[in-house]
Amino acid sequence: MLFDEVHEAFHGFGFGNVELDGRLADIQIDLAGRAAHIAEVRVGHFAGAVDDAAHDGDLHPLEMFRAHLDAGGDGLQVEQGAAAGRARHIIGLEGPATRRLQDVVGQAQALAAARFAAEKKKDSARFASRVPWILFRAKRYEEARQAFEKLLARFGGEQDPETVAVLREARLSVSAVCVAQGRLAEAEEWLQQVLDEYPDDIEADNDLGFLWADENTHLQRASKMIAVAIAAEPKNRAYRDSLGWIYYRTGRFAEAVVELEKAVDEKQPDATVLDHLGDAYEKLGRYDKALAAWQRAIAAYEKDKEREKAGKVAEKIKKTR
Repeated sequence: MLFDEVHEAFHGFGFGNVELDGRLADIQIDLAGRAAHIAEVRVGHFAGAVDDAAHDGDLHPLEMFRAHLDAGGDGLQVEQGAAAGRARHIIGLEGPATRRLQDVVGQAQALAAARFAAEKKKDSARFASRVPWILFRAKRYEEARQAFEKLLARFGGEQDPETVAVLREARLSVSAVCVAQGRLAEAEEWLQQVLDEYPDDIEADNDLGFLWADENTHLQRASKMIAVAIAAEPKNRAYRDSLGWIYYRTGRFAEAVVELEKAVDEKQPDATVLDHLGDAYEKLGRYDKALAAWQRAIAAYEKDKEREKAGKVAEKIKKTR
C-alpha cells in the first residue's frame, strides 16, 4: 500500500473557528477562544494526541503532535474533555457514520481558508502546502499536482529544517497524485528524488517498493526496500500490506495471507488491504474467505467513493462464484 493512502501529507485546512496548521503533524484549533482540553483529533487517516491550548497571539492554536496512522478514517473528529468531571464532547462523526471531510466543511470553504492562511503567511511553505493537500484529498488530482509542483518550485531553494520537511512530504504526496492519475513514471521519479536526498527514508522505500510490486516489476529490489520499512516499523499496517503484496506477486500466497491479515484493521478496514487479502485467499482456494474479504473491500471502496475500484472487485466475485 502506498504510504500516502493512509498517511496523506497533512498540510491543513481551516473553517469557522477551526484552523489546522500546515506543518506535517500539526492541527491548530480555536474553540470559541477558550483553552479547552483536547484528547484526540483525527483527520482523514491521521490520529494523534494534541497539546492543550496555547495562544500564540495569531492563530490561537491547539497543536497536534507526532501524528500516527489511522487507516480507514475519513472524517474530522475532535474529542474535547471538559475541564470539570472529564466529560467528553465529540465534534464530528465517528465510525461507519463518519462523513468525508468535504461533506463536513465543504471544499470551497476549506480552500478559501487555506488560501487566506497562505496569503497571511506568504513566506511559509507549510501554510502554502495547505491548498494542494486539500485538492489532493478532494480528488482534484490535476489541480493538486500543479499546486504541489508550484510549491516545490517556489520553496525548493530554502534550507531551513521546517521547509525542507514540508518539501519532502510534498514530493511523497505528488508521487501519490501521479499514481492516482496513472502517471507512474513521474510517480517513480518523485520517490527517487526523495531517496536521493534521504537514502534511509522508509516512507519512500515503502511507496516505491509497493509501486513496483503493483506494476509487477523490480520485485527483488522492492522486497528489500519494503523489508527495510518493516524492520523500522513492524506494526505499520501499510508496510505489512506492501510486503504481503510482494509475496503475492512472487507466488508465495500462504505468506501473503499471513502479512495481509496482519495489515487488516478490523475497526477501520482499508479497501486496498481487503482487496489484496481476497486475492491471496483465492489463490489458496479459500474461496469463502476470499468472497468475504472482497465484499468488505467493496463496502470500503464505496464508502471512499471509489466506484471504479469497487466495480473491479465485484467482477472478481462474479468470476469466483
